[in-house]
Amino acid sequence: MKVEMFSKDLFQTRVYTFNLGLESHHDAWIRHIENLRKNSPEPPSSRSVRNGWKADFKVFENPIFDPLNQVAKGCFEHVFQQESVVNLQPFKLHGSVNITDPGGFNMQHGHAGALYSGCYYVRVPENSGDITFHDPRPGAVYSPLKSNQVFGSLQVLFTPQEGQLVLFPSWLEHSVQPNDSDVSRISIPINADIASMSLPGAL
Repeated sequence: MKVEMFSKDLFQTRVYTFNLGLESHHDAWIRHIENLRKNSPEPPSSRSVRNGWKADFKVFENPIFDPLNQVAKGCFEHVFQQESVVNLQPFKLHGSVNITDPGGFNMQHGHAGALYSGCYYVRVPENSGDITFHDPRPGAVYSPLKSNQVFGSLQVLFTPQEGQLVLFPSWLEHSVQPNDSDVSRISIPINADIASMSLPGAL
């Protein structure tokens, strides 16, 4: 008896990482971000940040972040090409700021309404928390077969690096592990939104 096998991959979710080479800007960005927090110590309401601080999605309105805005937009465009997106409307990027203090973390969430989402890492102390991607398939949690590989159903943890941009579908829910370091982690969440749409709310 001859056994034949065929396979087809279904419902895979791709996460992209880019090393942007923008580390020379980090010191200036950190000073600016710390001033933002000092001037507005009470952050806007956020459904994901715990023990930290978050800015509105307006940081790209400041020219100091132009290098990141420009390079990141090229990365989003590359992803849309890779994903063979058709009839893509003009889009713009909206950036926020996450400061996660020692002991802080981010609850599981997604970025509703965005075309695509990502996060750029400005300061990542050792043991300051991995980003965790959660299986988007509701039924997968019922399977007794557990794996964190491509076809698995367990959470997938990713340890970010300073100067790295991570892009993922906006519907892919994610969380961030607790910051077990003694230094605040600083990241810049980014949403690609249709240019004609209003700013997204706090996430």
